[in-house]
Amino acid sequence: AVIHLSGRLTVWSIPSLKQLREWEQIDQPGYDEIKLEWKLSLEKRKKIKDKESFYPLIDINWWAENSVILARCSGALTVSSVKNLKNLLGKSCEWFESAPQVTSAHEGGFLCLECEVKFAPKRLRSEGRPGDEDEGEDDSDSDDEMSAKARYFGYLKQGLYFVTEMERFAPSRKRPRTIIKNYRLVNLRSTTPEELYQRKNYLD
Repeated sequence: AVIHLSGRLTVWSIPSLKQLREWEQIDQPGYDEIKLEWKLSLEKRKKIKDKESFYPLIDINWWAENSVILARCSGALTVSSVKNLKNLLGKSCEWFESAPQVTSAHEGGFLCLECEVKFAPKRLRSEGRPGDEDEGEDDSDSDDEMSAKARYFGYLKQGLYFVTEMERFAPSRKRPRTIIKNYRLVNLRSTTPEELYQRKNYLD
């Protein structure tokens, strides 16, 4: 199974290298799904302005001879049939953090590695290096949200500092953002109803 830069997915026969299946990105079921909590969160919506960057497949592996594990940049994960890419896990996909990585299935299960990225709270960043100036910008602010006038004067100020090296034109130092990354290794297994019932009784 091959992921192309264009978003296309192809399945080939080995060792003959004969192409068996092909799906363009727009033909892949659920390729444009976005996590519901992202749609409801204003902060998340700001970060997913370019939704198309979340659509492509990021990783793929085999669940069985006739089904593949598909992971997308959005965090959506499905176990899909190689005949029609129908999700074998049900109507909805499983959700992880953005760009999860998956292993092939082994003994009825597979591993998924996800990375949760968060910005440290401002109270933690306030203990940064002395002399750093806090411009009062929120973590969700970005250069794209600045006005054209502010960007123009910023570039002009940088040019004057480059030519004169006068401190009055020196750009203000921004406090570095502290990023916290939490990695999780999740095991997804095929479980029968009897096993779920036994597990529930054990936990009770």
